[in-house]
Amino acid sequence: MEIGPAGNVYVLDWHDAFICGNNIQHKDTGRIFRMAPNKSLAKDWEGRYEDVQKLSDAKLISYQTNASSWHARRARVVLHGRAIKGKLDKGTHSALKQMFRKNKNPDYRLRALWALHITDGLNESDNLNNLNDKDEHIRAWSIQFLCEDKNPSSSALKKFASMANQDSSPVVRLYLASAMQRMSLENRWDIASGLITHAEDADDHNLPKLIWYGIEPLVPENPARAMELAQASQLPLVTEYIARRATDARQLETLSRAMGKIKSEATISNMLVGFSAGLKGINEINTPASWPETYEKIEKYPLAKEIAAILGDTESNKAFISTLDNPKANIDERRSALKNLASKKHMALKSRLIGLLDNNDLSNASIQAMALYSEKSFSQELLERYPNMNVEEKSATIQTMASRASYAQNLTDAIKSGVVPRNDLPEYIVQKMRRIAGPRFVDIWGMAKSSGVVKSGEKFQITISTIEGKMLYDIKEFEVKTGDSVSLKFRNLDFPPHNLLIVKPGKADEVAKMAIELGDKGFSKQWRPDTELILWGSTALNHKEEDLIKFIAPEPGNYPYVCTFPGHAMMMRGVMKVVPR
Repeated sequence: MEIGPAGNVYVLDWHDAFICGNNIQHKDTGRIFRMAPNKSLAKDWEGRYEDVQKLSDAKLISYQTNASSWHARRARVVLHGRAIKGKLDKGTHSALKQMFRKNKNPDYRLRALWALHITDGLNESDNLNNLNDKDEHIRAWSIQFLCEDKNPSSSALKKFASMANQDSSPVVRLYLASAMQRMSLENRWDIASGLITHAEDADDHNLPKLIWYGIEPLVPENPARAMELAQASQLPLVTEYIARRATDARQLETLSRAMGKIKSEATISNMLVGFSAGLKGINEINTPASWPETYEKIEKYPLAKEIAAILGDTESNKAFISTLDNPKANIDERRSALKNLASKKHMALKSRLIGLLDNNDLSNASIQAMALYSEKSFSQELLERYPNMNVEEKSATIQTMASRASYAQNLTDAIKSGVVPRNDLPEYIVQKMRRIAGPRFVDIWGMAKSSGVVKSGEKFQITISTIEGKMLYDIKEFEVKTGDSVSLKFRNLDFPPHNLLIVKPGKADEVAKMAIELGDKGFSKQWRPDTELILWGSTALNHKEEDLIKFIAPEPGNYPYVCTFPGHAMMMRGVMKVVPR
């Protein structure tokens, strides 16, 4: 969007219905819209439509007090270009400085300041003096100018620290917070110490976050000093995030000791929120030595009790690991330790599971635990050992291999190569494999036989295509009966890539979100996330490609189908209605 010299607004718009594809199909769909009132109220003057490039420096300077922001801005661009080429008139800077000092209009003063900066008309002394200006925006922009080279002087840093404490303007504090990211870590402390004391900024939409962005790398750098910031902070978000970052950096002892000394209930509450959030997802935690003493002082807080339970659980995890690693320990106790660690998906267990396969008393439990982790080496190891396993181990292996989409693909390959005999798969595993392994398994296995759960039905064939340029399936709904042998041909007649995934009832949005979260891995995964929420589906098809999806219609319900290519799911969806036979 841009404004023109007459005050009209110009909007550039470009549209390509096939933007998702690799090729640009339409190069002539760009449009420029001009929006203007029927009768313009903009003042006219002589030279309004002159070529700004041909005007003198004096004329360009006069445009900084013009009501037309377009002319003022274009004039600064021209002055900038002349300064780079060394072609500014000698009196240009003095004229701009005169305007900056004498003009009463704050907007015009800012324009003069911007013009001076981009034409190299300001030195450090000028910018330092401007930090005392009565206009908060002049002070703020001067902070930015002093930090543009990411190396503010000691004089500037000293003034910044004073302003962080004393300046009454939230605009200035916003620029100081942003400036912290343009200086060394050591130089941020004094500025941060001042910014966190302004309780009036606690509910500001931007300030607490920007202040935190400047503080974040300081926490692992000097945890003890960061705790002093947390204790002094009047900004709940910053206090909480400092505690969370300290937890993430495994500085629990420093955090625990600091919390034991804090008197403010609000500060303790905020730090507990951060402490609790930081502990989530961490399986191996060393309980801080000072925690028992700290806990006595803060146990009245509900979150303190939750944290204590987690830290106490950590001690029990250590005992379980010790028992599991002890070959002389009672085998039932070792098996119990393994199951307890598995129930928590403990990372320390993951590295031990392959080794435990050599223990006949623990191999079964180890195979079952492997289902909890997405680890390529597990499926490879199990399939290599499969021919020499006993019946129980083979059964556990097949169940584990059918628990994850990635493992299921490896099991499919093993069935194809004959490593795993077809007769080793019970019918309920076959049904599960057809859901999570998809067309590859169906091609190798064939149509699944009926089971006690799904009764055999009739053959049902359907073709669903995409509509060119519409981001839609041509069939939004179809009905089958439980037990029907369904053959769904999916054709992509559109130019962007599309897929068709049939998911569990009510899970279309969740699966679409999971596909987006694949990020740059999406193309290699065909925008098909590893989840049991997907029952059947196609690969991602390019223009005029097709795929065949075969399955047995499941129990009655409404099963959505959706395209999970990013941005497509809102429009490209339908429903397969399964009714009782």
